[in-house]
Amino acid sequence: MGLRHFRVRQLLPHLGVALLYPVYAFVTSDGSWVRLADAMTVVGLIFLILGVVWYLVMKGDFDITGYVLRRGMRGTGQKTFADYRREKEEQRREMANYPLLTGIALLLASALIALLV
Repeated sequence: MGLRHFRVRQLLPHLGVALLYPVYAFVTSDGSWVRLADAMTVVGLIFLILGVVWYLVMKGDFDITGYVLRRGMRGTGQKTFADYRREKEEQRREMANYPLLTGIALLLASALIALLV
């Protein structure tokens, strides 16, 4: 968890999706920089909220919910919650929080555009 597993190639799709609406808003408003900054702020806030939720997932706050749901769908399983949590922690070690980074980058870019315009 953290920046040691950060890969630029995995961040690019997040930025691409995040910039779809701001670029559309910029093009359809005849090049209005204010509209671009507004759209980047909205998308940045959405990604920031997603990043906070993803942080909670990476921290393990939703492990019990996933365990109960999987156990309920598959019936009584042989795996205990401790085994399930250990398995999830191993998977989370190689994760990075790209939505949070994308949200912060968009908010900073929109603030910079708003200051320069």
